[in-house]
Amino acid sequence: MGMNIKTVSWGYAICALASIIFGFQRDLMDGIMIFILLSVLFSIAWGLSYQESVRKNLGMNNSKIFTWCVFVAGSILISSTIESVVNFPQIESWILGISTMAFIWWSYYAMEPATA
Repeated sequence: MGMNIKTVSWGYAICALASIIFGFQRDLMDGIMIFILLSVLFSIAWGLSYQESVRKNLGMNNSKIFTWCVFVAGSILISSTIESVVNFPQIESWILGISTMAFIWWSYYAMEPATA
């Protein structure tokens, strides 16, 4: 079975406490980023503990997981290539990489209709 709600509540409380302590020791913005990171990691762990239920309710199958992994990997590859070869600034290269990959993904599924 998965984690019960009491364990999850304590986990999020510990994430918040660690982030507040980190934020006051270093920088408040760093504390917020640590809170976001810890919360996302804890949510992924919570979702993995209920893997069958999450897959069923989100309609996830192996092809959807694969296409999303390809989308993320392609975005990273295009962005890093644009940044290093063309010497684009980092933010603009990420926007351009994600936009390019989104257009490729949209074009593929416009030609090959599938549920993705």
